Amino acid sequence: MARAASGELEDRWRARPVFSAIIRTIAFVVPVALSTGFAMAASATLPPPSSRAVQIAGWVITALASTGVLMLADHAARRLLPLAALMNLSIVFPDQAPSRYKVARRAAGVRNLQVRLERARRLGEEDEPTRAAALILELVTALQRHDRRTRGHSERVHLFTEMLARELDLPEEDRDKLRWAALVHDVGKLTVPEEVLNKTGRPDDDEWERLRRHPTEGARLCEALRPWMGR
Repeated sequence: MARAASGELEDRWRARPVFSAIIRTIAFVVPVALSTGFAMAASATLPPPSSRAVQIAGWVITALASTGVLMLADHAARRLLPLAALMNLSIVFPDQAPSRYKVARRAAGVRNLQVRLERARRLGEEDEPTRAAALILELVTALQRHDRRTRGHSERVHLFTEMLARELDLPEEDRDKLRWAALVHDVGKLTVPEEVLNKTGRPDDDEWERLRRHPTEGARLCEALRPWMGR
């Protein structure tokens, strides 16, 4: 009963779409509110302009400063987006499910991304599948920040797999594995530089080669889950 009473201590994450929507709303509204509040406060505290030119200069300075506040607050608020994404997930784990908050916090810190990539590559069958799953979740969530196009793409793939699973009337165990497959199918893109993923022109030969390798890299990153997920 104790495990069942705690949603984060079971072996399954259940979707929390309302919490996800609230977090996304906060991430959008707070920067705008801070920027607007800063502009209003600055306008109220500035002394009356002595001329039209001074007034225009004050407007320009206030606009630039409030834009800076908006950019800084938006950068900070984006650290909430991994948690919003995780709150939308409904997936099962090999063992006890990790804390969404801890996974989101680690995923939001992209500075040690390369270290986590190398660690995931080294994971073998001797590692606990749940530990491997938590690390891969960090990488998948970090990918949404690494590649601006991936978030919408991943959500569409997840939606299509859910529709297919329902139409095929798959048992819940197979649906769980299908959800994982949809979740990790593009994780290998983390090994491709962002400028290559989002290049507007045609990639050159070296860039094409890196793009073509992303499924293989994804398989390497997820190797530790193979015994649990099967073929």
